[in-house]
Amino acid sequence: MPIDLRAVPILAIAIESRPGGDKMQISLVNIGSGPAFNLSIDHIEWDNRKLQIEHESSVLRPAHSNELVFFFAERNSGSLLDAKTLSQWIRANRMPDPLDIVVRCNSVNSVEYAFMFKCTSHLGKLRITYEGSASGKTFVDGHNLTPVR
Repeated sequence: MPIDLRAVPILAIAIESRPGGDKMQISLVNIGSGPAFNLSIDHIEWDNRKLQIEHESSVLRPAHSNELVFFFAERNSGSLLDAKTLSQWIRANRMPDPLDIVVRCNSVNSVEYAFMFKCTSHLGKLRITYEGSASGKTFVDGHNLTPVR
């Protein structure tokens, strides 16, 4: 069955300037032609530590973006991380290097999609690279495309 490209969400993670400020924000952007529904981002856990990446809405229309909030938790404490701090923590090995991020969503046709990204520190700045995507109920690099709740 052919894919209707008019209804396909394509998600990207971008580092953007905050309006009216000098700080950078990390955003989830839908660069596709269709809306993304049931957005979720896999939690990342390692060595009794956890990174939760929160977003504003479970729906992202084409050409729209949501700021991502990175919350790091270890034992009884937590920290919010901006792009600069995330890069520093990756470089200092306080985070996995590379940091793998999996974003999941459904299209308007109820097709499941997963988008994979890698975060690294390069020359003191956060670098986010797109690693691939997949659709349907399959496994991609060990990631089950069934949405994680």
